[in-house]
Amino acid sequence: MKKLLLSLLPVLYYLVAAAQTDINNESFKYYFKPTQTGATVIYKGNTHSFTFDLKGKKLKETKAAESAENNNFIGSDKSFIQTSLVPLPQPIPQSFHLSNLTVDQQKEALDGYVDYELDYFANELHVKVTNLKRKWETINGKLFILWYFDSAMKIPGNRIASNLPSQIYVSTVCFNQVWVLNTAFGKSEFEKPKAWLTLVAGTLKLYNRRL
Repeated sequence: MKKLLLSLLPVLYYLVAAAQTDINNESFKYYFKPTQTGATVIYKGNTHSFTFDLKGKKLKETKAAESAENNNFIGSDKSFIQTSLVPLPQPIPQSFHLSNLTVDQQKEALDGYVDYELDYFANELHVKVTNLKRKWETINGKLFILWYFDSAMKIPGNRIASNLPSQIYVSTVCFNQVWVLNTAFGKSEFEKPKAWLTLVAGTLKLYNRRL
């Protein structure tokens, strides 16, 4: 039995390494699917996928002018939500097994992502961020970072966002990507957008297959 176990170790190592490489090389395509109660968003990779659901009447996609390809806006005339994907920084540390990240590894990745975004806001968009807050939230068993701030951020082509002074985000790791939801809100409105993003984030489902 001992010899059998020893002979299986290289095979198991190869399978784990292959799975890690497979996830690391994933790229995901966005699909918007209207439903009777709202919409389902599907991100399809080659061998992995994830989805989330939105409730509401007359939901529609809005591609803001000059927005990045990985950013998509969904909403109505009175509100919007933005969904984005940001690849984890390369190279992925050898200690990071993307199919089973520890809590500390997730926190390291998500904190690094937020730092990256803040640097981008400051140095590329020249946006001044004030009153920044970060909080860890477990939503439906998955770790998210909730972060929000005040700014004079303008989103080209998005009239609603450009008239609101604050931004709130929830972000988590999905395979080799950071998945991000965000919306804008006005003064004294924090709890409502937070509840909305938390509700949507709670519908996230990951699949080790292509849908």
